[in-house]
Amino acid sequence: MATTLSTKGRLSSTQLLARVLDTPDLTEKLQALEPVVLARLIDSVGLEDAVDLVALATTRQLAQVFDVDLWKNDRPGQEERFDDDRFVVWLEAMLEAGDAFVASKLAELPEDLVTLAFQRRVLVVPLKTLMAVLEDEEQAYGAEKALASRLSEEIDDYELIARRHAGWDSMLAALIALDREHHDVVTRLLARCAAMSTEYIEGNGGLYAVLTAEEMLASDVAAEREDRRAEVGYVAPQSAAAFLKLARGVGETPATEHDPLTHAYFRDLSQSEKPVPRRAPASRRGGSQTDLDRLLSKAGILEPAHAPLLPAATESADRALFVQALQRLRDEDPALFTQRSKELAYLANVLIAACTFEGRRVRPIEAVRVAIATCDIGLELCQAPTIDGNPLTSAVSAHPADGLFRLGWSKLAPCAVNDVPDLARIRFGRTMPIP
Repeated sequence: MATTLSTKGRLSSTQLLARVLDTPDLTEKLQALEPVVLARLIDSVGLEDAVDLVALATTRQLAQVFDVDLWKNDRPGQEERFDDDRFVVWLEAMLEAGDAFVASKLAELPEDLVTLAFQRRVLVVPLKTLMAVLEDEEQAYGAEKALASRLSEEIDDYELIARRHAGWDSMLAALIALDREHHDVVTRLLARCAAMSTEYIEGNGGLYAVLTAEEMLASDVAAEREDRRAEVGYVAPQSAAAFLKLARGVGETPATEHDPLTHAYFRDLSQSEKPVPRRAPASRRGGSQTDLDRLLSKAGILEPAHAPLLPAATESADRALFVQALQRLRDEDPALFTQRSKELAYLANVLIAACTFEGRRVRPIEAVRVAIATCDIGLELCQAPTIDGNPLTSAVSAHPADGLFRLGWSKLAPCAVNDVPDLARIRFGRTMPIP
């Protein structure tokens, strides 16, 4: 792990961890962090070194951190798949906090998620099934030879056989701890894994049947994860890529209306919206409770509590038309301003989920600025007035942000769907010349 200071005096991962652990009332403050902030903190110090932080986190936080950390894709816009190797790393980190800790967390986490993780790494065979195989003269020799080369362990009425040797000790230790502390949970877990394994062992459909069962479980876990993330505004990579592909063409939906994908997003979001408890402002929490927030802000992990969605005002000539329009709308129609702001946030999330720039993922602030600049092009294409005598709000009132974005993005269609077009020219939210 790097121990040197970066430029501009940013703390190294080792120094950051030490400072965090020295924070007064750390448990209360860490458990008040939003899961996405906790995920950034753990990533910054390194999971292997973040054992003490993981031990302090609530199960709700860990479940949502897993939603971020255990699902990977090779490129934005592609489907995210469960990473069982990363789950093993998490398991090893939690085991460092003690057997009782890992058992309690596994018992509280979504059961489908835990089942998927173990099924990917462990073949669970009922002992009676295994005995029947070993007593069969035609199968016994091959089965015994195969078992001799595999790591295995007997738990309750099952033989656990490693699908892969890597991580076996951690998987087994976690299962034994879970069996000791929450026997009913491990009983259900092993029964579900055994049902899938038995299909293969007994030859009912062969390997295809087992893979199908695993895929159905993975699909269920992925769907539950997407539902949780959609509740806080995330856009699934496939949906984001589909929206940008749709925006490349003229399309059948007028720019004055939501396209079908955006309409479905806001419909689902409105159905899932629920009051979210927020931490009290620092001024009302008293004492030294802001130490952790200040430290994480300095490290670039925690964004300002009230970060403005729009760029700060600059010279009038340099300000994007869309920004000017929204700033006017804020005074003239606050409700519509709120809706357009939500649409802008949606567009930024689309770009984050589906776009790359120079071989890396787009950063949130870049995504907001690209979304603004693309909407700017849309405003120019629908000939929105730009002088004080003709308010810009008329165009923004008539066109949702995604409609303006589709107009602008269609002019950037020569680029690949997954690449931010000419980001160097629009990264500061300024209007691009229309080709």
